[in-house]
Amino acid sequence: MGKVKFAPPACIKNDEARKFIRDVVKYLNDQDAIGPKDIPNLHRMATSFDMYLSARAWLSEHSPVMLNAKGETVKHPYVNIEREAWNQFAATADKYGLTLKSRAQINSHSPKEKQEETPLDRYFGDKCKDK
Repeated sequence: MGKVKFAPPACIKNDEARKFIRDVVKYLNDQDAIGPKDIPNLHRMATSFDMYLSARAWLSEHSPVMLNAKGETVKHPYVNIEREAWNQFAATADKYGLTLKSRAQINSHSPKEKQEETPLDRYFGDKCKDK
């Protein structure tokens, strides 16, 4: 596919998100798993992760609940922002084999070593050839 050059978007303010996306791009380039057409997804992954980290930081310093105009206790909008940003990031990461589950699925589809033929294989193989 070729090496992809990707600079994190200027809107990414979190240093952890910048470092993470650089590491992801390096990893995917080493695996020869991305091409130029993947740049929009990399942008989406970077911005989602940055938004998740920003919302998480805000929520860790403040309460995840607030009072609405009626004086009722409700969850703060940052709770939804955090969840939606994480879900968007996870969905994109999953497509590139960056989650445990997606790596396991990719590995299960990789070609297996040729196993030695058993007598049962030979028996059924011979039966199929006869027809």
